[in-house]
Amino acid sequence: MSSGSRGIGRSAGRHAHPLPFDGDRSTFPITLPPVETHEEWDAVVPDETITRPRAEDLAARLGLGGAPLRRFPDGSQPVHAVGDEHGPKLFPGASARDGIAEGRVLSHVHGPLPVPTPRVHDPGAYENGWR
Repeated sequence: MSSGSRGIGRSAGRHAHPLPFDGDRSTFPITLPPVETHEEWDAVVPDETITRPRAEDLAARLGLGGAPLRRFPDGSQPVHAVGDEHGPKLFPGASARDGIAEGRVLSHVHGPLPVPTPRVHDPGAYENGWR
């Protein structure tokens, strides 16, 4: 997290192994809950049963619905690989400013660098303070 954030994020190793997805969609939340405190972060961000359905929704909104979705095991934010080329990333409200900064940097460096860099599709607001 950047020095301008609220310090809510955790180290990459802390949540490297999220809860497994059991396939039961009946328990999925309709929206992502707000995340502004350490307690909310610990309860929501690593929980695949909460974040996965919204990652699927985000992928569908970006025109990537139906592609296989796999959560990356490392990192402090929920990031899912969608197929071989896409990685929708969700930033909770507590680190939304980091999401804005990351989107700006990636938009600036995509293309001119001699190494592959992610292309930003839509860095806007998602729901309940998430980006």
